[in-house]
Amino acid sequence: MSDAPLFDSHQALKQVGRSLAGEDRVEDALRIYARILKENPQDVEAYLFMGDLYLAQDDGETALLFYNQAQQLAPEDRVIAGRIKLAHMERRYHSRPEKAPESEKKEEEPAPAPLVPVTEEEIARAARLMQEVLSSDEPARELAGRLYELEKLLPAILELNVRQARQEGQPGLAAALQDLRERLARERQTASPAVPAGDLPEGEGLPRLLFLSSQVHDPSRRMALAAGALSELGCEVTLAAQFPSDFEKRFDVVIAQAPHGSPELLTGLAACSAAQIPILLDLNQDYELMPLDHPLYERYGLGSLTGARAYTAALLLAGCIITPNAIMARPLKEKGYAVSVIPDGWDRGNPLWEKPSAPRSTLHIGWIGEDCQVDDLLPVRRVLFRILREFPNVNLVFAGDPKALQLFANLPESRRIFLPPAGAEDRPFLLSQMDILIRPMGTRPFYASQSDRLLVEAGVRRIPWVASPLPSYLEWKAGGLIADSQDDWHQHLRQLILDEGMRRSLGQEGRRAAGQREMSQLRSAWMQAVRQVWAPAPEHAAEGAHA
Repeated sequence: MSDAPLFDSHQALKQVGRSLAGEDRVEDALRIYARILKENPQDVEAYLFMGDLYLAQDDGETALLFYNQAQQLAPEDRVIAGRIKLAHMERRYHSRPEKAPESEKKEEEPAPAPLVPVTEEEIARAARLMQEVLSSDEPARELAGRLYELEKLLPAILELNVRQARQEGQPGLAAALQDLRERLARERQTASPAVPAGDLPEGEGLPRLLFLSSQVHDPSRRMALAAGALSELGCEVTLAAQFPSDFEKRFDVVIAQAPHGSPELLTGLAACSAAQIPILLDLNQDYELMPLDHPLYERYGLGSLTGARAYTAALLLAGCIITPNAIMARPLKEKGYAVSVIPDGWDRGNPLWEKPSAPRSTLHIGWIGEDCQVDDLLPVRRVLFRILREFPNVNLVFAGDPKALQLFANLPESRRIFLPPAGAEDRPFLLSQMDILIRPMGTRPFYASQSDRLLVEAGVRRIPWVASPLPSYLEWKAGGLIADSQDDWHQHLRQLILDEGMRRSLGQEGRRAAGQREMSQLRSAWMQAVRQVWAPAPEHAAEGAHA
C-alpha cells in the first residue's frame, strides 16, 4: 500500500492561489504562495508562479528575484532561463525615462557637450582585443574574462566596424554604426563624470590587472566595483575564477580575494609570486574571527590546520593587504604586514539607485540578512512586536533569509513581507522596499570588524537606519541612529515612524555622505594600492599604456 498522502495541502493551496490570480486578486494570491514558500522554501514551482504574478504587474525587478531563486534550485531548467530573459527585458523597458515633449526639450535641455573622440591608441587596443578573443582556443571563456575591458573599448570597437563597413562599400551600415557609436558616447558622457586629472597616471604606463574570484560570473560586490573602477582609469582588467595558463605574459598585478578558500587559487598565487608578479590580497571579512556557525565557515574558516596554513600563506605571498576599515587593518599591521584601507563603495552606473520607490500606504521597517545571523534579531524581536501593535500602518520586510519570518510567525501574513536573496545589482531594489533599515548586530568579536557597506547603501537610497553600536557604524554615523539598548531601539523607531521630516532629513544626510563612497571617489585609492606593489618597466613608461 502506498505511503503517499491522500491530500497534499500545498497543491490545494496552489489551486486556490491560481484561482485568486485568475480573479485578478493578485495580493491574495501572493499571500497564499508566500505561505507555501515559507513552509517549503525548495518549491521551484512556487517561485516561478510568484515571479509570473509580479511580471504580469509589470514589476520585472521583483519577478527577477523569484526567477533567480528558482534557477538556483533548478539551474538546468530552460523554462526558468526564458523567464529570466523576459524579466530582464521588462526591467530595462520600465527603467527607461519617459521622453519629454519636443517643446519642453528645447527649453529645458542644454546643448549637448562635444563628444570625446576615439583615439587611434584605443582603436589599436580594440583591434588587439578582438584578435586575442577570436584566436583563443576558447573564445567564449576569453570574452567572459575580459568583459570590463570590452565594455571600456566598446566605442573603439564600433569605430573599427564603421571603418570596415566603409572599406567594403556599405555606406548605409557605416552610417548606422556611426550613429550607434555617437549615441553610446553621448549616454556615457551624460551618465559618468570625466575622470579627475588627479586620478590619471602622470607619464607612466597602466598595469594589466587580473582579478581572481571563485565565482567569475557573480563576483563579490567589492571585487566587481574595484575592477570596474580601475577599468575606468584605463587599466586592462580581467576577471577570472582561475589562473590563465599564460598569466606570466598577460598580467602585471594580481588582485585576489580570500584565495585561502580555494587550493587552486592559492597554488596559482604561489606560481605568480615565483614569476615576480606582485599580489594584492583583499580581505573583505575578518577570517581569523569568523564564528563556527557562520554560513561560509566550512570554506573560509580557520578552524582546521590546513585552512589556517592556507590563510597564512596568502598573507605572506601578498605585497600588500587591503581591508575595508582600520579595525581589520590594525592587527595585520602589528604583525608587520603592509596594509591599505579602502572602504566599501557603490557605483552610480546602476540606474536602480536613482529609481523612485513605488508609492505605498504603509511604512516598512526592513532587515537584510547579510553578514549577520537571524539570531541577531532576537534582542529586538519584542521591540518590533511592540512597534507593530502601536502602529497598525507599519509592516516588516525581511530580505535574504526566510528563517527570519519564523521569528515573527505570530504576526498576520499581511504584516510581514519576505524578499528572496538578490545579487549585487539588485541591492537598490531591496532597499527601495524599506522606509527604515534596522541593523541589529550581536556582540561577537567577528562583528566588531564588519564593514559599514549596508549603511552607506541605505544612504544612497536616502533611507534612515537604526543600528547596533558596531565600531564601523559609530564611525560612519551619517543618516541614522545608534541604539545601545532595547529602550533606544523602541524610542528611535517611534521617532522615525512619527516624524516624516526626521526620516527625510536623515535620508538626505546619508545621501550626502554616501557621495564620498561612490567609486569615482575611491578609484584613485585602488590605483594607489596597485602602484604600491607595482612600478612600470622603462619600456612601459615609454609606451604609455599597455595598449
